[in-house]
Amino acid sequence: MDVETGLSTTFSFGLLWEPTSWLTWGMVYESEAMNRMKGSYRMTYSDAWQAVFGGLNRDVPSLVRLLGLPNGLQNSPDGVGIQTGDARVNLKTPAHFSTGISVQILPAWKFNMDAKWTDWEVWDGLHIDFDEPQEFARLASVIAPKYSDIDKLIIPRHYESVWNFAFGVEHQYSDRLTLRAGWEPRKSSIPWHKQDVLLPIGDGNLYSIGFGYDWKKEQHFDFALGYYHTEANVPAGSSTNANSEDQLTNFLYNPYAGLTFTSEITAYLVEFSYNWQF
Repeated sequence: MDVETGLSTTFSFGLLWEPTSWLTWGMVYESEAMNRMKGSYRMTYSDAWQAVFGGLNRDVPSLVRLLGLPNGLQNSPDGVGIQTGDARVNLKTPAHFSTGISVQILPAWKFNMDAKWTDWEVWDGLHIDFDEPQEFARLASVIAPKYSDIDKLIIPRHYESVWNFAFGVEHQYSDRLTLRAGWEPRKSSIPWHKQDVLLPIGDGNLYSIGFGYDWKKEQHFDFALGYYHTEANVPAGSSTNANSEDQLTNFLYNPYAGLTFTSEITAYLVEFSYNWQF
């Protein structure tokens, strides 16, 4: 599936308060956005699917039509067992909130701590609308009517909204140059029994270093490098989103049924900003 949208709009609201010369408190809220994406899909069915339902359609076509069974896509214009077309996906960018303090612990040193929350709970499922009835939906709409209709599909996820803390230090190296380092132990928003490979993110750690530099009057540079690593080991049958052994109740998306699988993500981040007051 390949879908996209050209515009996603949100708003941000922030506050900064400095009650004393050594303590600063701030907060920011970033709104949710509903992204209505459009694009195309290509569905390829296995040889086993084609053989079973294609055989039924050849031998007892009247029964296939009566019961609304799949037909194996034997006469598909895209090729045997292949279905293509247009699709729409409504996907939310979750809201985010963070708040934190900065404490001047020594004349040249600051300690920073933030608490962050992202509303990943809104990802109860991935909602997909197809431009025509789907071959798989002839079965799915009967077995799992809560998540499938003849031309619609919801891939259930059931993630959680969690809080994370981040810690950092700043060193005022000179009148112009500030050095920074930080660590954020990120708790995954995906419960252990919902781990999958659509969003393969377990608990992880983000490490960062950077600096701020006052170049000229009212002009300031910030630069940072980050390293993020996360991995998850998912024992067989432990996730209802990926490897459940109860395939009847996990009919729609259970690609590693009864298998143990692992996931790992490593990311290198670069951030740069330039501020000019005028």
